[in-house]
Amino acid sequence: MYSMVILFFIIATLSTSELFRLISKFDVAPQEMMGGVLSKLVFLLPVAYFMGLIPEKWLTLIVLAFFTLPIIELFRKKDQASLNMALGYFPSFFLALPLVLLMDITIKNESYNPYLLLGFFILIWVYDSGAYLTGMLFGKHKLFERISPKKTWEGLIGGGIISILTAFFVLGRFFPDLLAWQWAIVAIIVIIFGTFGDLVESMLKRNANVKDSGYFMPGHGGMLDRFDSTFMAAPFFWLFLQWI
Repeated sequence: MYSMVILFFIIATLSTSELFRLISKFDVAPQEMMGGVLSKLVFLLPVAYFMGLIPEKWLTLIVLAFFTLPIIELFRKKDQASLNMALGYFPSFFLALPLVLLMDITIKNESYNPYLLLGFFILIWVYDSGAYLTGMLFGKHKLFERISPKKTWEGLIGGGIISILTAFFVLGRFFPDLLAWQWAIVAIIVIIFGTFGDLVESMLKRNANVKDSGYFMPGHGGMLDRFDSTFMAAPFFWLFLQWI
């Protein structure tokens, strides 16, 4: 449990740094320090509460940090104050909150069950790998050329089929927390919203005129490049689990 929390905290921290790096390419001045503090609190405090380490009242510190940011902006004397504040909040909602929701799925009543989380990541990995291979072999029709010229409909369909088959015949058999048809719906969530997450991150990089979000993994980009699908798909995975 603790190793997962540490891993997710590292992902959130590095992704926040990379997101501010992309934002810095524009003519804005977000509160990077306060935005980073808020992002860490949004992740750490709920997770500590899920684990039974702190009482619920400690979550109110998030509210305190949330309203501290606009007060600080008063004294910064920077242009575009509204945009600076919005971008300061952005990592907390776009990066930290999805990871909190995944931890909420994994830690229930202070007990640790990693199988729903593992199944979710298996579907993301299978879809990404299947989309890359089928797109490389058969891709002709561009999916969203203005944002990501290399992505194709053939890749999306091929990766989607492989992901849904994995959900039915692998996860449905070996991961009994959900039925096979429920895992298939999770696969569809990954296909749709994982693709949107990839495209949103590509849009941010294209606007910033950079190839990779960071250099944490040479040849593979940064944390945002590796987990863009996760950040967008995780909230919808969590929502699905609340309704079944």
